[in-house]
Amino acid sequence: MTRGIDISHHNSDDPGHTPIDWQRVAAITSPAIPPQFAIIKISEGADFRDAAAAANAQGAGGAGILFGYYHFARPGVNAAAAEAANFYNAYAAIGIAPTFNYPFALDLEENNGLMPAAYLAWVEEFLQTFTGYFGGASLIAGPAGTGSVALAESVILIYGQPDFLTANLAPGHTLGSRFPLWVAGPGRTSPALPLGWTDWAVWQYDWHAAIPGIVGDVDANWMK
Repeated sequence: MTRGIDISHHNSDDPGHTPIDWQRVAAITSPAIPPQFAIIKISEGADFRDAAAAANAQGAGGAGILFGYYHFARPGVNAAAAEAANFYNAYAAIGIAPTFNYPFALDLEENNGLMPAAYLAWVEEFLQTFTGYFGGASLIAGPAGTGSVALAESVILIYGQPDFLTANLAPGHTLGSRFPLWVAGPGRTSPALPLGWTDWAVWQYDWHAAIPGIVGDVDANWMK
């Protein structure tokens, strides 16, 4: 498995935080396993843009670390189409193509009063709207040298804790057959799976990892 991290402005841009030293992150040696990928927050809700996103993408890429982008969703607060537009426009504003096997991710942690059927409809609309912005265009996805692939559902991760996803996505949904799972499961020897998925692609196994080059706790992940 491949080790990676996910980061946001909380790791590098909030008051009191030191910008990430990506060269130091990439230079970690044994016995620690150096992060080989980073999933970078770039947007949240309908209008928030992560202030550290561009610097983190530039830093990770310059250090040879594969990277992708994620959006923190607020279903029940904003329209799905508005949030999808914010995610895409945040990506376009950065202007740096992702290089990670899974270029984009949708972070589902909030319900805000939606019933499961409405929650699932929100998620489906978000994903359909977001993929629609690419219109069949290609982008670099995956390790260097793999070339371009058309943006498809399979390159967008859905992130969440198993209990949350099971409780909030209507039974019988087909997301698990179309979108890879980025599952949160710290403190376990292996992650649990939400209903609708039979496997995981990325496992967030630690919320308090110590990574040289990054001040404070860091989310750590494994990718199969």
